[in-house]
Amino acid sequence: MRRIGDGTLELERFKLWLRQDHVFLIEYARLLALAAARSQDLKALNCFATLLKETVETEMNLHRDYAADFHISPEGPDPESPAPTTQANTDLLLRVPTTDEFAELAAALSPSVWA
Repeated sequence: MRRIGDGTLELERFKLWLRQDHVFLIEYARLLALAAARSQDLKALNCFATLLKETVETEMNLHRDYAADFHISPEGPDPESPAPTTQANTDLLLRVPTTDEFAELAAALSPSVWA
């Protein structure tokens, strides 16, 4: 983040981050859908469904608009493959809902929700 702030981050590295963030957002949306499906009450179901809708509609649209400023189309003819770090992150997130309790699923989501 420091290099973004001081203007020293190379443009191609930033573009890579934009493309990888799009890949992550898709997987994150899937996790929110799983959380909604596993919700134990209507309040939690509504919360995760709202987060899912906001992620897919608002966050991803903002992201696509921003990426377009850099002539990046995340859904272009060659969709971005996840980099090893992105893959590890999304694998971990998607492993949680199938192996742990609902509380662990909510906790796995919390860092991204707070950000």
